[in-house]
Amino acid sequence: MGKEYIMSIDFGTTGTKAVIYEPDGAEVGQAYLATSMGYPRPGWVSQDAQEIVDKTMQAVKMVIEKTGVKNDEIVAIGMTNVCTTCVPVDKDGNFVYSILSWQDMRGVDMFPYMRDIWKKHGYDDASMLKKSGMVLGSLPTLSKVLWFRENEPELWAKTDKIVGMQAMLNHAFTGGTYYDDKAEITQSFLANPETLEFDEELLDMYGLDRSKYSEWVDSTERIGSVSKEAAAITGLKEGTPVYMAAGDCRVAPLSVGVENEEKLSMTLGTIGIFHALSTNPIIDKNGQLYTVGNCIKGVYQFEAFAQAGASCLEWFKENFCQLEDANAKLTGQNVYQLLNLEAARSPIGARGLLFGPWLNAATCIREDFDA
Repeated sequence: MGKEYIMSIDFGTTGTKAVIYEPDGAEVGQAYLATSMGYPRPGWVSQDAQEIVDKTMQAVKMVIEKTGVKNDEIVAIGMTNVCTTCVPVDKDGNFVYSILSWQDMRGVDMFPYMRDIWKKHGYDDASMLKKSGMVLGSLPTLSKVLWFRENEPELWAKTDKIVGMQAMLNHAFTGGTYYDDKAEITQSFLANPETLEFDEELLDMYGLDRSKYSEWVDSTERIGSVSKEAAAITGLKEGTPVYMAAGDCRVAPLSVGVENEEKLSMTLGTIGIFHALSTNPIIDKNGQLYTVGNCIKGVYQFEAFAQAGASCLEWFKENFCQLEDANAKLTGQNVYQLLNLEAARSPIGARGLLFGPWLNAATCIREDFDA
């Protein structure tokens, strides 16, 4: 038997990456391409879906060429991605509208409508949290979907499905069914947090149909094979197995060794999140934490997050550290390492200076979407 490799594809908030690994997890090589972000109005964040697909396939082609790995040595492909992000597609698979990013806040306009529906059906914030595992906020996709239906009725009429980023890329590479990660389903705000299945009452409350959404399956399930068309673009071998991988935050705890209730994990990327795990779908009695699935079947995950995490450092660098940035480029150093040295010289307490990381609204534990 010849060499065998695994390919992982990761579409994040600001870029897409393809990585080839050996079976023991050792990295062979990677290719990354930045993707553009659009800010058409304050609080709106959108991306071009076709650009994401094209650049993802380009990154795959680049890493195969870079590493010299033969395409018949790649025995499995899995795609992870930024979560709580969706795009509408028509019956032919064409994109009807731009991607509605997890950062996008246009759905906040639908909160009064959603609360009215809750009231008519006998729900308040606490009982809806128990039913759905979700706190009313801009992160779950429902408010954005409702906004799209309300404000773009002609495009809504053309929409066959609302699909997540995994479903979008899985379909692009296989040409088959749209599959999303089941552990992410509660972020639709339409699912049961215990069974991780759509809740028919919630769908009916909002006048939505189950068929409007992709299929949701557990990570590690095989969902198809690389199509002839995708193979021609990427250099992959036609028929290479494609497996469902977990979404970025659903697999983040395991990636740092958190697989049970004994540890917590923290992820700092564009967003900042604390994760805790449990074998029971605990509902936060204070109404501040989300309940979602995890990449380990039968394990549930609870999240507290700030919508601006390490991105705050980038904002600080761009606006206050032009001199340090220029110095880093001249000396070949990492600008953040220089900033760490500066921070180390600050006395304990930083002379009373505090920074509120609300560059994209305030979320847990006190939500303020105008912050």
